[in-house]
Parts: sequence; structure tokens; C-alpha cells
Amino acid sequence: MAPKPPSNAPPPSAPPAKKAAEKEDWDDMLGEEQQSGISPEMARTLLSMNPKLREEGKNTAWVVSSGQKAAHQGSQKQKAAAAAPAAKPAAAGDVFSELDTLKRKLELDEQQFDLQLQQIQVEKARAKQSTLEDFMRVLINKDPELLSPMTQQALADKKAFLDKLGFSVKAFVEFKRKHGTK
Repeated sequence: MAPKPPSNAPPPSAPPAKKAAEKEDWDDMLGEEQQSGISPEMARTLLSMNPKLREEGKNTAWVVSSGQKAAHQGSQKQKAAAAAPAAKPAAAGDVFSELDTLKRKLELDEQQFDLQLQQIQVEKARAKQSTLEDFMRVLINKDPELLSPMTQQALADKKAFLDKLGFSVKAFVEFKRKHGTK
């Protein structure tokens, strides 16, 4: 077992006296911010463990400032995260109220569309009835007894259209009785 160095001697991994002076300068410059970032000792240790950083020209000051930036960004994220839980319940409540508002708006829109659809269906039924009555008037004027072969052929050829209108011989006879021959 190796003998312990005297307690007043620096440990074998400690930097030379010149580095200790830098340490003091850093300690004075950093003040309280040193706790939030990387210490100069840790920066030197990182540089000694990773010679590639030294080859790239990185020094203790660069490692410390990078550590401070990372710590500052981390503290901002922590502050945002601490503020976020307080905001989340309000945001979640806002989402629920927004969904309720959107639901009510959709229900009102659907009611309006249903009303418009009913009005359109009524207008469609009126148009069919009007067209049917116009056709029956034409028949009363052209062939009131429906005896013409041309009328019979037209009724047969256009049966699908006439069915859509609701035409039937029985309906024609009823219409003819109400409106008489003109």
C-alpha cells in the first residue's frame, strides 16, 4: 500500500500552483453561479480525461462556460417545468370548456341544418306537387279521357318520372273532378 501524502500537500491529480491561481480567479468571477454550472476542477478533469477536447483547442474556460450555458438552460427548463404543472390544470380546464363550447356550436349548427333540410324537403314536395298539377292540367286540355294512343305511349315511356311525381290515373280522375274541364 502506498503511503498517504501529507495533508498540506496537494493530491497527485491536483493542478500546479498556476492552475490554483486560475481556480481562485474563476471562483471570484463565478461567485454563486459556480454551483449552477461545472466547476473549474471538474472542467480540468474532463479535459485530462478527454484529450480530443484539448486537440480541438478547448480549454478550461470553454468547458466551464459550456457547463454554465447547459446549467442555465437546464434551470430555465426546470423553471418552465415548475410553472407548467400550475398551468396544466387551467389548460386542461380550458380544453374541456373549449370542447363544450364547440359541442354546443355544432349542435346549434346541426339544428339549423336540420331546419333548413326540412324547409328544403317541404319546397321539394311543393315543386313535385306543382309539377304534377301542371301535367294534369295539360292532360285535361289535350286528352281529358286519356284515350289517345300518343297519351298512352307517353304515360308508359315516362312511367318512372310520373311515379316520382305521384301520378296515377285515379289521382288524375280526382284532380279532374275538383278542377273540372277548362
